[in-house]
Amino acid sequence: EDVSAVVGSGVQGRVDDVPSRLGKPGFIDPLDLGPLVQDAQAAGATVVLVEQGDRLLGLVAVRDELRAEAADVVQSLRNLGIRQIAMLTGDNQRTAAALGEQAGIDSIRAELLPEDKLRIVEQLRKQGAVAMVGDGINDAPALAQADVGMAVASGTDVAIESAGIILVRGGLRKAVTVVDLSRRARRVMNENFAWA
Repeated sequence: EDVSAVVGSGVQGRVDDVPSRLGKPGFIDPLDLGPLVQDAQAAGATVVLVEQGDRLLGLVAVRDELRAEAADVVQSLRNLGIRQIAMLTGDNQRTAAALGEQAGIDSIRAELLPEDKLRIVEQLRKQGAVAMVGDGINDAPALAQADVGMAVASGTDVAIESAGIILVRGGLRKAVTVVDLSRRARRVMNENFAWA
């Protein structure tokens, strides 16, 4: 009952009329489970702690698997001349580093809150145009701020509403298609202006 999200941290509410929380370390103190949390994070897992009242009940370690196409998408974007590819995530640094390295991403920024992602997108826009792909609640502000926001159709409603482009089929691979089509369309428009 009385469940509410604490953005970027977890959820809280009441279970059997006892205050309860589910969330990341830092939002909930891992206490004696600290070594287990570190081991799970070192193995590339995201850790969620469970607390009821003043008792830490345990932890759940969830390992994100890299999307099969992620490394190919990163390489395809590089082949299109994209100079900088960054990963902005709320996951812990170890998990993010493991996944980012597998994908071939050169800039990995982890343990970010939505406002952190927004601030980073604003900073990147000072260097040039920014396209962002996201699917979660925490991505929504940055998707709206990016020059081009692309939401994966399987994502949250708020991410989809915040983005200018929805990647319906093909997931991340469609981001490459969007960049390529946009460049071709711009080239055709410029040619038409030149002829006119």
